[in-house]
Amino acid sequence: PLHLAINNRQMEMVQFLVDHGANTDAKTDNGRTPLHFASRGGQLGVVQYLCEQKGANVETQDQNGSTPLHFACKHGHLKLVQYLIEERGANVLQAQDKNGSTPLHIASVCRDKSIVRYLVAQSVVPLSCDHSSQPPSGVLATIIGSGG
Repeated sequence: PLHLAINNRQMEMVQFLVDHGANTDAKTDNGRTPLHFASRGGQLGVVQYLCEQKGANVETQDQNGSTPLHFACKHGHLKLVQYLIEERGANVLQAQDKNGSTPLHIASVCRDKSIVRYLVAQSVVPLSCDHSSQPPSGVLATIIGSGG
């Protein structure tokens, strides 16, 4: 029910369920927590509530190794990316999924210039490779092409 309430953007229901004992770290069959769902949907308020009020783990990985930060990068939620890194200490450099993709790889594949610029500004090494020896595709082109 908690995952569904988050998916349907029902903040009051989220709070009600959590206040009445819903497990904020409950995982779906594919290992996704409520924090993964909120990060995918760009729901900064829900993410803040789960982290600050309920201590949700920002480093939790689904069965593919993706963290909430991977989801926020994939779906273009810059403010959420900033919050996870700056306020919750999400580990950008070591957050790799099962393919070795970091949040920078994900943002690069999605061609999200603002997130790529932000991650590079956070001292993320732009040439770190995934397990198939691929650097984040288009990172340098994105940065150079935008004058960044």
